[in-house]
Amino acid sequence: MEKIYDHPALKDENLKWMLSEGLETHPLHQIDPEKSPEKSLAFQEPESDWKFVMPFRMDENQALLNSLSTGLQAIEVEYTENFYADLLKLLEGVHPKFIEIHFALQRPEQAAKALSDLMKFCKKRKITPGEFTGTVRSNTSSPTGLIDTGLAAQFPGISTLFFSAPHTGVEKKRSFQLTEVFRSLLSAMERSKEDDAVFLKRSHFRLYLDNDLLADMVKIRAFNLIWALITDETGTGAIKPNLEVGISPSAFGKDPYNNLIAATSLAIGAITSGAGRIYFPHIPLEKSEKLRDPVAFSRRMTLNISHILRLESHFNKVADPLAGSHFFETQATRMAEEAWEKITS
Repeated sequence: MEKIYDHPALKDENLKWMLSEGLETHPLHQIDPEKSPEKSLAFQEPESDWKFVMPFRMDENQALLNSLSTGLQAIEVEYTENFYADLLKLLEGVHPKFIEIHFALQRPEQAAKALSDLMKFCKKRKITPGEFTGTVRSNTSSPTGLIDTGLAAQFPGISTLFFSAPHTGVEKKRSFQLTEVFRSLLSAMERSKEDDAVFLKRSHFRLYLDNDLLADMVKIRAFNLIWALITDETGTGAIKPNLEVGISPSAFGKDPYNNLIAATSLAIGAITSGAGRIYFPHIPLEKSEKLRDPVAFSRRMTLNISHILRLESHFNKVADPLAGSHFFETQATRMAEEAWEKITS
């Protein structure tokens, strides 16, 4: 018997679709975790659980629907020349207010055009622009742009303030990665006419986890220490950082089973370090007679990792698991001090 599934992200409540053959879903039961300490370094709160962000091409409407049915919460799509038309196809049958959508730009200066096309999309689909949440981002240490126009004001849930560190610690020292990110943040804040608290709340960041997991976890914790220092210096109070941790493609090898283990370990590292979002590239898996669609299987495995860590291992119930660890506390403080000295010099 064929099973038909509903999902709240559907534009029409009566619209339904069939899952790909061989995929089955089960109801997810979220247990509200206990309230975290107010001064938790990770700023992990029960009402704002971490999310997995997964990349999709503009022609993957059915794949998106299938992923939504298995618990997907956030996606990243690349900005294209035919962005308006492509977005209509990708989000066919989907209402944007139920998921985060992050738009990846090839060049930072495309931000204004992306918002203009997004407005056309809203008018076509008769959607309120304020229902969109996410970012318009480029993979650089500088933000995509300080767009202070009437158009940008109509998308309060979409931020163009996105700061990204280099992919790995091999090319540049980890403390230097933090220096680049926070120098860009403070420079942009000086040029902005917004209140510091508003600016910091709209700012989004991406750091990366690589093969050297412990060192990168120290880097992420050092990020939180510097962030706490900046919010204290500016008098903005305890603002939760919009921190996204990306899994670097270089962290994966050729063995598919090792890649699945690595993906789970890296996800745990990102969560325990205080990530609010985790960006997952496709887990490298080879096509075979049994595995005819490695990309679909990779997405399913990624979401399964998320569900296992949340619903079975209950990582979302622990606010700051690294607190009190001599290794992490000492190394993170040392790295934060080194980066802060360069930031303020």
